[in-house]
Amino acid sequence: MYEYKLYLQDYDLETVHDLLVSSTERYHYSFTTTETVKATTKRKLEIPVGLAMELKLDTGVCIKVTLTNASEADRILYKQGHVLTFGSEDDSTAASIDAIAISIKQGLVNQLPVRFHTMEHFQSSLRIPMSTKLSHLTDNLLLTALSAADGVMAGFATCEKVNYEYPEMSQSLSYNRVEVKENEFSYVPINDFQIYKKDNMVVALGITVGGSDFGEHLHYYLTGWFDAEHSEHIMKIFNKS
Repeated sequence: MYEYKLYLQDYDLETVHDLLVSSTERYHYSFTTTETVKATTKRKLEIPVGLAMELKLDTGVCIKVTLTNASEADRILYKQGHVLTFGSEDDSTAASIDAIAISIKQGLVNQLPVRFHTMEHFQSSLRIPMSTKLSHLTDNLLLTALSAADGVMAGFATCEKVNYEYPEMSQSLSYNRVEVKENEFSYVPINDFQIYKKDNMVVALGITVGGSDFGEHLHYYLTGWFDAEHSEHIMKIFNKS
């Protein structure tokens, strides 16, 4: 008996089935679904936990693939909620199992999700996450910073907004009240990030809070998150604006 296990986050489950299909096409295997049990996460994502399928090699040997919830011990050890297991009674299939499993693992790293659900999800999808404070914002600029950023990113597709699911103190979603004119106020979201996408490039832009000065006046910034390999391109966009 030979097995290869991949430990997955909830987020990974949205793309893992498509990756399995593409792997079967790449390696010239066929599969039949033998069981599917739907489950819903707290973010209301429908995921195929309990999925079982068979990958049939040209030799006639079958590799069984199962997607299940991880055991409590595995959750603690690997910090992941689910496990994708590739297995066969025939030890001679080890090389084939390794090839398929590794291609799935690489695909989960290289393929951008269809949508992002939290900032943690967004950051985990970047090969080398990088953030930078693009602009220091006065109270007046707070009101227009997000719409101005939207204009700067005109060449990108505007996608979903996300915030942190498990924020540290400075990362919590909040709203800053700004006086527009006497007795009239506008509320600006803090730590609410707009995601932009262009080809294989994704950027999350939002207003964040920095340290306070001696007068306890908080400093606000337009902050961007992106993959380090795209930093030069992103900075050129904002330097031109």
